[in-house]
Amino acid sequence: FSMMFSSCRILRRVPSYNTSGGTDFSYMFQVCYALTELPFLDTSSGTNFTYMLYFVPITSVPKWNFSAGTNFLAMFNGCAALREVPDMNLPAGTTYYQMFTACYGLVKVGNLTVNTTVGVDFGSMFQNCSNLSEFGSMNTIGGTSFADMFAGCTSLGVAPTLNLTNATAFTAMARMFQNCYIIRSVSGLTMGSGGAANMFDGCFSLQSFTNSFTQTASNTSMFNNCFSLSTFTLPLTLGNSLVGTRLTKASLESVFDLLVSTSAATLVVTGSAGADTPVVLGGFTATSGST
Repeated sequence: FSMMFSSCRILRRVPSYNTSGGTDFSYMFQVCYALTELPFLDTSSGTNFTYMLYFVPITSVPKWNFSAGTNFLAMFNGCAALREVPDMNLPAGTTYYQMFTACYGLVKVGNLTVNTTVGVDFGSMFQNCSNLSEFGSMNTIGGTSFADMFAGCTSLGVAPTLNLTNATAFTAMARMFQNCYIIRSVSGLTMGSGGAANMFDGCFSLQSFTNSFTQTASNTSMFNNCFSLSTFTLPLTLGNSLVGTRLTKASLESVFDLLVSTSAATLVVTGSAGADTPVVLGGFTATSGST
């Protein structure tokens, strides 16, 4: 059934028909810009849903069976009228990359059952879902890539509780929450040892980050432009920068204590105006406001 109705741009309705036994539904309705009503399809044997509903103006997720699906690449990408993702059973997926990217109208995501076998790609899954404000549960222990997963989710006020233990690659968590402007605290992440460059860059409202992990890859600019950040606990073992934060005296001392107790690193702290008394850094005293 791959590409069966692809680019039928004025198609408005498709009747129900027998799709039992079908495995490949990729690109089936992509860029059907006028299609607002979907038929019931037997997708119980389907494995490939790549770009199936790309830029289709649906308002709800069809009640199809996705339990055998392995590839959900960009399945709902660009479905700007979609407002809610219900609880979904997606236990066999190996890639959820860009599955809901640019679903600008999406407000709520329910509980998602996903593959827990190590090697799963969650990259850009909800990137630029600018109205997303409610997120249910999802066991992401099998995930190895989370880059850009929630980047640009400007209405997301709470970072979801996610297990990133197996995110060990150099860019595994890069830009994951970049420009999530209203997130205020992060405490529910079980972090992996992979790269987290620009992970929270531009999270202007972030005040507290109390997760910890043993870092073995780059986290350069992880908290750049987090202007409200005041509470911070994280061991730093490679080059990093904390630019324009408001780290308190206790947080600054904690950062350097952890740095001293780990391997050699370069840490750049500039514009941190939150400490109003002298800060003791690794055995010497820096005056308030120094870098």
